[in-house]
Amino acid sequence: MATAATIAAGKTAATPKSPIPQKSVAVPKVAKPVVAVAKSHNPISKAPPVPKVKAVVAFNLTDHLADELSKLSPTDVSTSPKLRVKLPGVIPSRVPTLDAALGRGGWPMARLVIVTGPEGGGKTTIALHACLSVQEMGGKIVYLDQEHKLDLDYAKSIGVNLDDMLLSQPFGLENCFPLMESAVKIMTAKAPDKPLLIVLDSMNAARTIAEFEEEDPTKLFVGPQARVMSSKLPKLVRAIAGTKVTIMFISQPRTSMGGTASWTELVACGKAPKMYAAVIVSLERDGFLKRGDTDIGSKVKAKVIKNQVAPPFKVGKFSMVWGQGIDLVDAQLQRGCDLGMMSYSKGIYECPYPFDAPTGEPLKWQGTKGIQRIMKDHPEFMARLIEIDRETYKLPP
Repeated sequence: MATAATIAAGKTAATPKSPIPQKSVAVPKVAKPVVAVAKSHNPISKAPPVPKVKAVVAFNLTDHLADELSKLSPTDVSTSPKLRVKLPGVIPSRVPTLDAALGRGGWPMARLVIVTGPEGGGKTTIALHACLSVQEMGGKIVYLDQEHKLDLDYAKSIGVNLDDMLLSQPFGLENCFPLMESAVKIMTAKAPDKPLLIVLDSMNAARTIAEFEEEDPTKLFVGPQARVMSSKLPKLVRAIAGTKVTIMFISQPRTSMGGTASWTELVACGKAPKMYAAVIVSLERDGFLKRGDTDIGSKVKAKVIKNQVAPPFKVGKFSMVWGQGIDLVDAQLQRGCDLGMMSYSKGIYECPYPFDAPTGEPLKWQGTKGIQRIMKDHPEFMARLIEIDRETYKLPP
C-alpha cells in the first residue's frame, strides 16, 4: 500500500516484481506450400524459338516528303528549287572597288538590286556601266525610262550600244511589270544562257495610272505606289529565280512624315522593294574632283546596306567625271591601294614593280598624265593589277 507521503507528492510507490514465472506460448509451425511441377515429356528443356525479323528498309524522309508534297504542287517540290536558289552568275559593275564591296564581283543574277542616292549622285551612271557589261557578255537590256530624261549621248559616250538596247517609257507603274515579266519569259525561253538586265529608272518617277488620271489628289488612297509594288513584286521575283536575269531599281531618298516626327527613307515605294531586294547600294557624294579651280567631277562612296549574297556593309569609293562616266583607272588604282599593292601620299603613287618580284626602283607617278605614262611604258601594268585583284578576293575573271 502507498504511504501518506507518497500520496501527498502525487506519486505512487513502485510495486515490487512478482516472482511468478511467465508461461511460454507455443507458436504453431506453418507448413510450406508444396508446388506441383508438371513433368515435361522431353527431359531436356529448350528455349522458346526466336521469331524471324524482316529486313529493315532505309526510310528516306526527304524523298517521302517530296513525293507527298509533289501531289499538292508538282511544279514547286522537286530538285528545281535548289537550282532556283543557286546564283547563276554576276554582272560586273566595271568599278573594281564596287565589285569588291558587293562581294561577288558584280551585280548578282536572278536577284532584284536597288541603287539609291541623292540627285546627281551617279545612280544612272552605275546602271549604264552595268548595261555595257551585259552587252559585252552578249546579253540584252530593257531600260524603262520613267523619268523621260535619259541622255542618250551620255550613254553612248560610256560605250552603250543604243541599237542593241530596248528603251521604253510605259505609262504608269502598273504597265511596267507586264513588260518586265514578258521580257523575262521570252529571254529565258529563247536564250537562257545569256544575261538580261532590266533597269527601272526611277521608282520615284513611276507613278500609278490613278495618279495620272485623277485631277483631285485628295481622292487618292494612301500609298498607291507601295500597293502596286507589294502586289506585283512577289510574282516578278519568283519569275527571275534561277535565271540569268538581273532587275535593277533606281531610287532616291524621300522624307516620310509621321505625326510630329519625320525620317528619311532611302528606298521609295513602301517596304516591299526593300524586302524583296537582295542587294541595296546607297551612294553618297564624298567630295569633288578639281582641275585647277574648276570642278570636273565628284567623288562617290558606295555603301552596301543590304546584301543577301555576300557580307554586307562594305564600302567602295570611286570618282565620276561629269560627261564621261566613272574613272575606271582611278578606281583600279584605289583598289590597288586597298590591297596594299601600292601607296598614295600627297598626290603621288608609289608601286613596286613587277608585282610578283619587284626589281629596281619602284614606279612613281602623279596625276592623270603620270599614270598614262606608266601604262604606256608598261602595257601589262593595269591588266596584271586587275588579275591580282580578282585572284585575291576570288572574284570571277
